[in-house]
Amino acid sequence: MPNFLEKLKKGMGIEEAEKEAKKEEIEETKEVEKTEEAEEKVKKEKKGTKKISLKKEEEKTEKEEVSELSAEPEGELLIDLFEDEDFLYLISPIAGVKGEELDIEIEEEMLKIEGERKNPSPEGIKYLTKECYWGRFSRKIILPSEVDPNRVEAEFKNGILFLKFPKISREKKKKIKIKEEN
Repeated sequence: MPNFLEKLKKGMGIEEAEKEAKKEEIEETKEVEKTEEAEEKVKKEKKGTKKISLKKEEEKTEKEEVSELSAEPEGELLIDLFEDEDFLYLISPIAGVKGEELDIEIEEEMLKIEGERKNPSPEGIKYLTKECYWGRFSRKIILPSEVDPNRVEAEFKNGILFLKFPKISREKKKKIKIKEEN
């Protein structure tokens, strides 16, 4: 038997309103769940797309590596470049090359060092470990100061290249005297 409060709610229409509110709440929950499912589906599709594009990039990278292997690569020299007030100095270890086999050029502020390290290993062998670089190498360096290319000193001793560049000192600021006429 319905109690007094239930009768009162029914008479005032409150019970109906509560039922409607519960229905709306359930419908909203269902819509939110649908939206969340749709968002998850989109995320999964995007992840699939990313995986596909990553695979394409990996394939592209592998193709580029193959083409790079077919072209003869060129090694790069390691250098130390330092200065004092009057000179720039460059030191570079270049083992396996004679000094006269190096090509060193300077043009304006660009220094270029080139050469080739010939592999002394016999042909047709199977490497177990190959860490040494054999073949052409080069390095281009933009010098940080203007130097006199006619007075560069070069020395190659025990596989180490030493270069000494005299800096050109130009006055950046000069006081100009004015002649007065009397």
